Amino acid sequence: MSHTQEVLMTISRMDLKTRYQNSKIGFLWSFLKPLLQFCAYYTVFKVFLRIDTSADYPLRLFLGVLLWNFFVESTGNGLNAYISKKSIVTKIKIKKEILPIASYLTALMNFGLTMIIFFIIYNVFFQHNAFIYSFASLFRFLVFLVLYSVFIVSVNLILATINVLFRDLQNIWDIILMYGVFLTPIIYTISIPNKYLNAYYFLNPLAYPIEEMKASFFGITGHWNSPSHLISFLLSLVLWSLIAILVKHKLSFKVVDYLWLKLLT
Repeated sequence: MSHTQEVLMTISRMDLKTRYQNSKIGFLWSFLKPLLQFCAYYTVFKVFLRIDTSADYPLRLFLGVLLWNFFVESTGNGLNAYISKKSIVTKIKIKKEILPIASYLTALMNFGLTMIIFFIIYNVFFQHNAFIYSFASLFRFLVFLVLYSVFIVSVNLILATINVLFRDLQNIWDIILMYGVFLTPIIYTISIPNKYLNAYYFLNPLAYPIEEMKASFFGITGHWNSPSHLISFLLSLVLWSLIAILVKHKLSFKVVDYLWLKLLT
């Protein structure tokens, strides 16, 4: 393991440990918070509004909440990655992009722990129909988890850099997340007319991988076999990755200078 990888893993583990060190129930909060969030959505959208009457809706909703919280946690911490660790950025010679990537890894560890509990629940209710244990379904889930992760890391790099220079970004991002959960297929299954789907997947690169990861668990066809939808998502993913690279190269020196100034004043 290289020095960069060791630093990355150390920071990620420290962040995860710090989060729960003063908590009475520790890691259980990682499961309890999405569970309570799931209960709220289920009560409103299943019990009262009845937007989906299928038997597997509760589990699809719960998985959607876990995937959404993975994104929210990673980008929320990634946004403040440079600011919260400004002494590391300015005093230790490491690649600065390690810090927003570490925020992603911390969220990934947390997501992995909550997925263990999801697997237990999934097996209790779907033991006769466990699609995820077929190679095709598992491969499908892992492929889109990787693509989802590439998007998250790209967003983290962009947010962490811009937030140093434009501190209002925190409030703007909170508002985007507040609306984003309703614009992404967390609570519902996409029912947009086919002619608009390509534009939707391009404008919301969260939607396609979340839909496909949810579909892989429940034997749903999804849009896996639609090349145009996949291409729209991939084009959006490439665009976000290029923006992340551009922001990193153009603004990285300004970030260090600004944080040095903050440390000295």
